Amino acid sequence: MSLVDQRRLVKWLVQVGKNRVITQIINIKLKNENAFTVTLYKAFLVTGLGNSFATAKMEELKFRARQAKQSIFDFLDKKEKDGTLEELFDELGLKILTGLGFGKIRQVIRHLLEIERVVNMRNNVLNEEEMTILYNSLGEIYGIGEKIRHLIIYDLIRLFGFDLPKGLKLYDELLEKLRFLGITDPEEIFKPEDYPYVDAALWDL
Repeated sequence: MSLVDQRRLVKWLVQVGKNRVITQIINIKLKNENAFTVTLYKAFLVTGLGNSFATAKMEELKFRARQAKQSIFDFLDKKEKDGTLEELFDELGLKILTGLGFGKIRQVIRHLLEIERVVNMRNNVLNEEEMTILYNSLGEIYGIGEKIRHLIIYDLIRLFGFDLPKGLKLYDELLEKLRFLGITDPEEIFKPEDYPYVDAALWDL
């Protein structure tokens, strides 16, 4: 594929991605979701049990938080501070002995609480410095992995309009998809601000 054709494809993919996230943005606003909740949803994917599992656990958490008349962050934060977070994990069915990677998600949630106390995603506004802190911090959490790390960051950019972090990359699976489509050097031809949208365009590939 010629460079001209590649550039046309790039432009088309970015536009497709932007169109695809419109309904997601509307849904987020209708549900009054905040960036921490969206991040937590993506974190449940570390179990390898897919979107349905993540949705089920998030709905259960939302119900418990509503019962306590707290936000999800405040609910989890209080549980950790009063020493009952491990008990909550067990009640949610995230028992370590099942061998389903639930020990991993328990630790990821603890780390996300630590990060949230620093960057405060719940305000739905993060500047470049705060996003860079988040981006780098996610890369240090065992269990998150590069794909989920980038899916979290991409979501925050495309759904909430957060600033791009320094050093934002394309994750390996997305690079492979783009090369499969004939884009020989994706990181040269795409701009970093395009990454979240080309990812959205290729969800189903």
